[in-house]
Amino acid sequence: MNKQIKNKTKRPAKVSHRSRRAISRSAASGRFLTVGKDRAATSVVTPGGEAIVMLPRADYERLTGAVAPDPDPGDMTAEDAADIRAYDQVKAALAAGGEEMLTATEVEVLAAAKTPMLFWRKKRRMTQGDIAAVIGTTQSHISEIETGGTGMSFDTAQKIAAALGVTLDDLAN
Repeated sequence: MNKQIKNKTKRPAKVSHRSRRAISRSAASGRFLTVGKDRAATSVVTPGGEAIVMLPRADYERLTGAVAPDPDPGDMTAEDAADIRAYDQVKAALAAGGEEMLTATEVEVLAAAKTPMLFWRKKRRMTQGDIAAVIGTTQSHISEIETGGTGMSFDTAQKIAAALGVTLDDLAN
């Protein structure tokens, strides 16, 4: 999992279709914030320290009595266009079943887990012995890797990722 967080454009987190909430991590506080059906507005601190509020357009229009203008496509930067393309790619992958969704609770558990491998193993309802059998090693070796007591070779990481059905990035601290 990539722990670097860009402040200007946040990479969309994987979110459960059941919760229907967008999740991002605040760069300032490191806390998860939600926007959507369950929470109408969200307060965010920009990298410059300015507190801003995001709210649905309908709420903005109701509060101000003014219709919010649509963004001018001519004002779009290359970075904005790249973000839109990335969003479209993720949306297509979701529709095709190529992306896995995590609930807000799962995202928090993943962030708090000693290692991502531990989270993914538990999510897949596998034992250390199950993974050891699949990749051809011992349960104690898996335990050492999972608790961070020992590292793993690239070959072992690839086998574990395949056994768990995740990418190598998903196993990275």
